Amino acid sequence: MKNNKENYVVSLIESNDGSLIQKIETIIGSYDFVIKGRHTHRYFDGALSFEICAETSKLTDFKNKISEISSQYKCDVFVQPSDLKPRGLVVFDMDSTLIQHEVIVELAQEAGVSDEVSDITESAMRGEIDFSESFRRRMALLEGIDISVLDSIFDNLNMTPGASRLLTFLKEHGFKVAILSGGFTYFAERIRDKFGLDFVCANEIIVKDGKVTGEAGDLIVDADVKANTLQQLMEQYAFTADDVVAIGDGANDLKMIHKAGLGISYHGKALVRRESPYSINYSGLDAAIVFLQHND
Repeated sequence: MKNNKENYVVSLIESNDGSLIQKIETIIGSYDFVIKGRHTHRYFDGALSFEICAETSKLTDFKNKISEISSQYKCDVFVQPSDLKPRGLVVFDMDSTLIQHEVIVELAQEAGVSDEVSDITESAMRGEIDFSESFRRRMALLEGIDISVLDSIFDNLNMTPGASRLLTFLKEHGFKVAILSGGFTYFAERIRDKFGLDFVCANEIIVKDGKVTGEAGDLIVDADVKANTLQQLMEQYAFTADDVVAIGDGANDLKMIHKAGLGISYHGKALVRRESPYSINYSGLDAAIVFLQHND
């Protein structure tokens, strides 16, 4: 019986390490896969891709071996089908994905409850407690923060490495881009407006008499809300799952990551890395551009 063969692309991100390139070539050869071509990426300097013809029965073991090498060299290496169709919609988590911060932790520092909020946040991100319940607990600790603090926090937020470049690239190439965040609309909408993004779904901060009340809104953006909102966006823009890329770092991102045709963990928690089809562990967020290479 003949083994099925398919074409794949093996991409190394930002690696000038000749020993790593040679190692990848050796591994490809050890599986008797054929290297059909080798090229750099048009839109991402430092990305090197091998076009290979691989026996599908050996692919899982090959990917596991590539993952080991990626960890050893601290360099992202992706294996993806060469016939991926063009994508049209990219959805992002915000906190620790588009920005380097968990905004609720920044608010907690202002309220003097950072240790308590950080413990709850980390537990939720690891999937140990329900996100909605963790959100209510954290919001209750923030009661009394002055609204002026929000402006100060936003002014000091840093985008994750490569995030600005990726968002600019996506809009220049005609993608629909959405933020689906368990964070706050106050911050997500400002990022939307800065980069001309298309949609935001996040939590409202309830304020009364210039102070944060500590109450959670009627709708808490948890994993189910993210996945349902993604479904609504797909229907609105007439996209199928194959048209969608979803990127996040926490357990509450997994449902939307699994719903998308291309799901990516970005410097994710161990659970998210393990359960996501692809992971960016060492590079900036703009490494996602490499996944979109077949659009051009």
